This record gives sequence, structure tokens and C-alpha cells, in this order.
Amino acid sequence: MAFCNHEAISQDLDEQDESVEVIEVKGAFQSALSNAFDEKRLASQVLDSVSAEDLGKLPDVSIAESIARLPGVVANRDRGNATELSVRGLGPNLTNTLLNGREIATGEASRNIRYETYPSELLRGAYVFKSPKASLVEGGIGGSIDLKTIRPLDFNEQRMVVNMRASYFEIADDIENADAVGYTGSFSFVDQYLDDTLGLVLGYSYRKQPTATASTSIFPSAPRSEFGNANTQAFNDAGIERIPFGFDTGVRGGDDTRNGLIAAIQWKPSESFELNADIFQSAVDFVNPSRGIRVEGLNNEFGNLYTNIEGSNGFMTAATIEQTADFGMSVSTVNEVFTLYDDLIAGGLNLEWNNDAFKITGDIGYSKNDRDAQFVSVETEIHDVSGPNTFQVTNGIIANYSSNSSGLSSFGFNVDLSDSSINLPAITRVPDSDTIEDEIYTYALDVEYYLEGNFLTSIDLGVRSTSREKSLFARSDFRFIDAGQRIPIPSNLLGTSLSGAGSINFPNILTFNRDGVIGELFGGIDPQQATFNTTESWVVTEDIQAAFIAMNFEGEIGDFPFEGNIGIRYVDTNTTSSSTFLENGQETNFIEVLTPFTVDNDYTDTLPSLNVAFFLSDTQIFRIGASKAISRAPLDDLNAGVGEFNFGSPEAFGGNPNLKPFRANQLDLSYEWYGDSGSVFTLSGFYKDIETFIVRQTLTNTTLPSGAIGNFTQPINGEGGDITGVEVAYSRALDFLPEALKGFGIYLNYSLIDSSIEVGPAFVEGTFPLPGLAENNYNVQLWYFRDGFEARLGYRYNDAFATELGDVPGQILFSDEAAVVDFQASYTFAENTSFDGLKLLLQANNLSDEPFRTYYGTPDVSGRYEEFGRRFWAGFSYEF
Repeated sequence: MAFCNHEAISQDLDEQDESVEVIEVKGAFQSALSNAFDEKRLASQVLDSVSAEDLGKLPDVSIAESIARLPGVVANRDRGNATELSVRGLGPNLTNTLLNGREIATGEASRNIRYETYPSELLRGAYVFKSPKASLVEGGIGGSIDLKTIRPLDFNEQRMVVNMRASYFEIADDIENADAVGYTGSFSFVDQYLDDTLGLVLGYSYRKQPTATASTSIFPSAPRSEFGNANTQAFNDAGIERIPFGFDTGVRGGDDTRNGLIAAIQWKPSESFELNADIFQSAVDFVNPSRGIRVEGLNNEFGNLYTNIEGSNGFMTAATIEQTADFGMSVSTVNEVFTLYDDLIAGGLNLEWNNDAFKITGDIGYSKNDRDAQFVSVETEIHDVSGPNTFQVTNGIIANYSSNSSGLSSFGFNVDLSDSSINLPAITRVPDSDTIEDEIYTYALDVEYYLEGNFLTSIDLGVRSTSREKSLFARSDFRFIDAGQRIPIPSNLLGTSLSGAGSINFPNILTFNRDGVIGELFGGIDPQQATFNTTESWVVTEDIQAAFIAMNFEGEIGDFPFEGNIGIRYVDTNTTSSSTFLENGQETNFIEVLTPFTVDNDYTDTLPSLNVAFFLSDTQIFRIGASKAISRAPLDDLNAGVGEFNFGSPEAFGGNPNLKPFRANQLDLSYEWYGDSGSVFTLSGFYKDIETFIVRQTLTNTTLPSGAIGNFTQPINGEGGDITGVEVAYSRALDFLPEALKGFGIYLNYSLIDSSIEVGPAFVEGTFPLPGLAENNYNVQLWYFRDGFEARLGYRYNDAFATELGDVPGQILFSDEAAVVDFQASYTFAENTSFDGLKLLLQANNLSDEPFRTYYGTPDVSGRYEEFGRRFWAGFSYEF
């Protein structure tokens, strides 16, 4: 079936009227924009997309960087990389990500996808669906992002493309454990056989890049003691109500590697039959050592003396702190490493058979992700020696800290933290050694019947079954050396002292061979499941049965043709969550009692949707979308594990396997204008009425799992509210410029998002904006293409937004506003030359040297300040 207006638009795109100037788009970025706007123009719902102009030629190093340029999309960053995406003011847990229309397993404990797992050179683009329709897999209130791999019959000839790029991360030159140079390479092959009825795609990608950051962090704060002490007057004079738990500073090095593989077969022996089989694999391996200083116990008022106090909005932002007792401040050098291995495999089989009467589509999908992650820390403490005796210093240590308005903090101490004779290894911690396994099976069948009526053009019926099992197994290990038994680090294990990187400086600190110290002084590590790990370990199974019916229609109102779809999707979700109930208190004689705990939960949702496109002219489209949508609770929030304690009053902490999904009623409006010279203007507005929003809170005087009445901290279905927003985008080639300046073009977009939803997470005073909502976001991209040379300068900005980390003791954490400048340039050699097929590439990211910054509640109260510096890539692609 083909809607009549789509036929007209498609024909107009291919065979434009002679009176309209035809602009041939040659540059990679221009072609990607052109393809994306063509897809938007032909869509049956509100969407945006990113698209490659050819095999292996998405214009960014990361697919997340490309998607983050779209209106209303904001990227969360980790180690300088765009990792998770928020759409229309809703966090990553409300964005549903698919691969070729199928659900994807993930190594995160929630449902979130880390996009850096997916090599952009093995993808042909992505769709961001902003208004759902009945046939679309449910799960994204913010939006649904469908990553697309290559189909070989989309090409009309054999192609082989080699990409090679070397990278340089400038800050890594200052970090001993980081190599500033990395590299990325890929090979893609596509060919067609049997008179172009059988196609094959093979692709491989390898990346090794440095992990290089320097950071300072101020920990969350706690209220001052209600009891008077020697510091009370000083706090009152400075207006201090909250004191941070501590701070740290250091550098992180190492590298991460990624191996990606794709294979696909497409068989289309006739116009009525098509078979597609695809498989995608990506394995990521992180080894990230870090070294620095950590100060804890800053808020222990009765063990510290505070002078030179400064504050902002009641928070202590600077002070000189002197330890006066063994329960006061502690100062340590730390030598740590985070390792992660994440292996994803996803694939499926898709069959399509159609004739003049109907189309049948069947799909089988499979996805599995295995993840092993471990964090290891070795900490020294300050000691003194009296004759043969070694003892820990518990008073007289002084630390100075100050955090400025930019978020960068400075520190000083009255002890030498690089002296191996007094900084003795005391503790090895493995707080997290987790294994996550996630496995998904999907089965879908759609039947679309074509009609010859004057209004209805087809009826679409479908069913879908999804079976998922995800588990997290938590382990830990903590090893201590008694103060009197501590000895200096052997000289053969000592390293060169360290004092910072980038613009972050700190006093010289001790460095050492971490693994050697663990082996010689602590007897190695052996993480095992401790009792407290049992409630953190869980298995969640989720079985989803969905069915939909949709009707596609077209007609005219006066002189304006229209087309659209109306449908309803019915979804039945059943979950089973298994973990452990840990009870410890007066009822158990203060002995920990562990009981296996399993909870079943089920719910159903009926999700109607309507999408209508009105064709106001050959160049103007007005769209309306109305729908109901859901996003299921994060899988780790469904953990049945609970720890209940009674040391005077009953308290419990855990997950909530009875959670219902986020639910929303949505309205979308969109106006699109497609002019000549590749000009496009779009204006979209949306409204979302969120019925319930999941947040971690403390319920008081409630029934605990043991039957006792007390306080229970867990995720709950809290109150909702509304979200409204406007998105504007404009793109055009600046062909009106004088001949000498022709070749320039511009792409702009802006989104404004507001919400009445405020959340009051557990342990946090007051309410805060919706996590993931950045009110203002905009992108400016200026490009140039002429005679094979192409360049693009981009600027991307987003406002500050609350993160999803709402359960820390203290104020909720915000990611500060970010402004990122990047640049790309390339030169493609002309055809019929000796270098035909060769393209030289240069790319620079974060030219503005923008740090990543967080703060607590107000920008004056700094959290984390992390620099990852400017990053450069240079290389080539060669097409055979």
C-alpha cells in the first residue's frame, strides 16, 4: 500500500519541476541532513532522524553525538563521551531504545542504553519517534530511538569501505596511566548476488582510546548537629546549616577498547517476498586506574575544629579543618581501578510477504548482554612512628578546601602526602564486584490488509511477545591491616609522585603499584557475596504480550489532502522478582536472618494513538498526534530485596517489585515547510500529562515486610504532572551568497521545555525539577562544501538539569549547563584521479575545553568538576 500523498512527495523528491532549482547535495553532513528531512517528510508520525549518506559514513565518531544534535535531545556524559540520551525533558530511563525495531539487552542495571557500545561506522542511522503509533513497540514516554543497521540491497553495487583514524586526547599527556594516542579502524563490505536479489553485508570495527580525566569532587552535605559544640558560634556567624561529608581529587587514566561486528543477509527474489537476517555484536573492555586524595568525616563536628569558614545558601563551601579526635576527619591517598567487560549480541530474522491484498510480516529477535564490573581501592592513612611502634595519627592533621563559582575546588594539607614512611596502606576495598546478565527473546507477527475504500486504505493487525530475564549478582571484599601492623610500601612498588593534570592541581601524593601492594600486604582480594550483597542481588523476569489494531486512512478536507493512522495497542506485562529479605534487630536478637523473597506483579495497559498529516501545499505539512504511552520501571527498581533493621525503631530499605509503569497522555503538533535549495523549517509543540512518576521516597509509619510498622525507603509510584515544550529547526544551503562564498549552509534547532512535575526523593530536603529536564537546548551547525572539501563547525548547548541520582544523603545532584564546540573537515579526491575513493578526515571535539560539572541544588554548592580536554581525530576512508 502507498498513501497517495507519499507517492506525490516521493515523485517530487526524485523528479522536481523544472521551475524549481535542483540543488545537488554532495557533502556528507549535507547529505545526512537531506536524508533525515526526507524521512521526516514521508513519516506517518512525528519523528526526527540521523542518517548516513553512504556505507560507513555517519558524520560523527559516536552515534550519540549525532542524535544529540536533534531538537529536544540531551546527552549525558561519562569520561567525556556521550553515553545516555534524554528526549524531551525526560531522563534516559524514559527513552526506549531499539535495534532494527527490536528491544535490546543492556549491561546497565536499569533499562538504560549506553550508546558508546554501538559503533557509528556499523550503523546507517537512527529514528527518534516522538509520537507513537499502535504498531510501534511501547516503552518510551520521552521517545523511542530505533538504531538501524545496513541493508545490502539498498546499494546497487559492490562496496568496500576502510576507515582508519588516529586520536589524540591532549590531557592524557599529563596522566601517567594514560596514552594520549588511540586509534579506530573499521572495514565494511556489501555486495549483491543472483541478479541483485541476494545481498550480503559484513562489517568490523575496532577502537582503542585513552581514558583521561582530572577531577575534584565535593561530597553531599548533611545538616549540622542539633547539639552545641566548640564550632557552633563559627557556624552561626557564617550562616552554615550543612557540612559536606568530604572531598576528593585525582586523575583517571587507562583506556577502553571496543570490538564491533555486524553481518546481514537480505534475500528478495521477487517484489512480494523479502527475508532479512542480521546479527550485531559489540564487546567493550574498560581498564580505568585512578589516583588521588580522599578526605572523609568532614562533617563530624565533635571530632574536628573549623576555622576560616565560608558558605553559600547555608552550605559550607570553604574551611580550614583540623582533626581533633579519632572519629574526626580522615585523610588518605587512594589508588583505584575500575574494570568493566560488556559483551552484547543482538540479531534477528525478519520475513515479509505481500501482494495486492495484504502484507504479512514476521520477526524473531534475540539479544543478550553479559557484564562484569569491579571497583578496587587501596587507601593509605597517615601514621607516626615512636620507637618500634607505629600508630595512626588521630589529631593535628589540617586540611584546607575551597570551591569556587566555576566548580573547580582547591585543597591543601599540613602533612606530606607523598612521604611513604608516614602514608601507610591501611584498607583495601572492593565495594562493587557485580555481574549482570540480560537476555531477551521477541516474536512478532503483523498482517496488513489493503482496502479500496474512499477513506480507509488499510487495516493493520499485530501481536508481539517479549520474554526477558535480567539478573545482578553483587559481591564485595573489605580488608584492613591493624594500625600496629602497618608497614611502608616496599621501595620496588613505589611510583613517581603525582600532582594533577590539566588545570587541576593538588599537593604531591604517593603513587604505587596497586596490584603489588594488594598481593604483598593484603594477601590478594577475593570478592564474595556478603550478607548485605544478598539484598542487592536479584533476578527479574518480564513477560510481555501485546496486540494492536490500526487503521490507515486518507482523504481531503476542502482543498487540503490528509492521511494518517488511528489505532490501539493492548499490553499485558507480568514480572517476577526474586531476591532476599534480610532482617536484623531486636526480634532476631540482632542476628542477620536471610530469607529468599519472590514477588509477582502484573498490569495491563490500553494505549490508543492517532496521527494525522495535513498537506497544506506541496511544501507544507501540519501534523497532529494524540496518544497514551508508558515506560516501565527500571529493572533495578523492581528488585525484591529488602533489608529491615530495628535498633530502636523499625526501618527498611529496598526495591519495589510492585511498581506500575510511568504512564502519560500525550499531544503533539508539528508544522513543516520544505522549500527550494534544500531549505527546511519545522515547528513542533508537545504536551505530556504524566499520571505517575517513579521516585525513591521514605514512607513513614507503613507496614514493613516483617509486619512491623516503621519507615520504608523504596521506589514508589509518586505524583505526576505535565510537561510542555516547543521545538524549532531550520536548515538551508546559503546559495544566495556571492559565487566566491557559495558552498556554505546552516542548520539550527532550539527546544524549550517546562514541567510542573517536582520530585522529593528520599534523604533529600524539598522538591526538585524533573530529572533529565534541561529547559533550554540549542544547536548551531555551519557547514561548507565545495570541490571535494567539506567542513562543519558545531556548537551545542543545554541548560543544567537534575540527574537521576536522587537517593544520596543531601541535596539532589544537578548536571551543570554545557556548551560544546566541535569541528570536522574532510577532503574527497575527485573521480577518475589516482586517488579516486580516498577521503581524508580531521575531527576535533570539545574545542571549548568544556568541563563536566555537577552541583547540589544551587550552582554555588559544587559537586564534581571533571576535565577531559580537547580531543582530535585524523585519518582517512577509502572506498573500493
